[in-house]
Amino acid sequence: MKYKHFLRVMLAYQRAERDLTELGNMGFDFFEGKYNLSHTYIQILESAIKPHYGKAGWEWCEWYMWENDWGERVWNPDDGKPRSGARDKDGNPIAYSFESLWKLLETDYKKKK
Repeated sequence: MKYKHFLRVMLAYQRAERDLTELGNMGFDFFEGKYNLSHTYIQILESAIKPHYGKAGWEWCEWYMWENDWGERVWNPDDGKPRSGARDKDGNPIAYSFESLWKLLETDYKKKK
């Protein structure tokens, strides 16, 4: 998948998730119940990612979005350096931004045609 397409689908989902959260703060619940739009949106994103990177690649995306809070949990706000998160075998940070996540997926999880 080209980076611009990857970024487009990830940012679209991120915006949708934030919009649903904002609506939730106003009293509309789209995360549970009859109108679970959150589940629908994640299924759309998963359908865009899995054909290119498989289940393991999709799990990296899930980690990046929820465990790593879209890359926000990795950076130390005081010095701007990585403080935690995923690392490669040499201890270098990986999957700390959209681009680094995409590079990881392209390098290690891209499905062969």
